[in-house]
Parts: sequence; structure tokens; C-alpha cells
Amino acid sequence: MDCLVETLEKFRKIFGSEAIVDVLHAEPDKIVAHFHGNMCYTCGAYDYFEDFAHMYSECAGEEWGVESYQQNSDGTYTVTLRPKR
Repeated sequence: MDCLVETLEKFRKIFGSEAIVDVLHAEPDKIVAHFHGNMCYTCGAYDYFEDFAHMYSECAGEEWGVESYQQNSDGTYTVTLRPKR
């Protein structure tokens, strides 16, 4: 199973009631994702981005992290993840 699909399924199973993530763009060394849901109204939104990166890292066999994130005008987030090489 593809690591991105596996990570999305795992993340949705654990956090689906509070955080929703959709992949906007994926390359071998970059993932751009859209995070939305109730988590956008908490002070710990960044933790969800890190959790997603950690889950992806476990599958991919290398450490990934949040390169950047931006809060959009509607309160959602666009997040860029990259491997920590």
C-alpha cells in the first residue's frame, strides 16, 4: 500500500472527528496538504501537522517534518511537508 494512502487512512481513523486532511499535491520529496475541521479552532493545530508527518515518516522509513504552514482566510491550513535530509 502506498505510504500516503496508508497515512491518510490512519490519520482519519485516529483524528477524523476533529481534523480532516486532504492532499493537494504530492511528489517524492514534498507533500502539500489541506487541514480543516474543528482542529482549526484550537491552539494546538500545529500538533496535527506534526502527527501527520510522524505517521508518514513511520511508513516511508525516513523522517519527514513540517516545512511551512499557512492559515487560510477561512481558518483552514495549507501545510507543506518535506523529508528532513
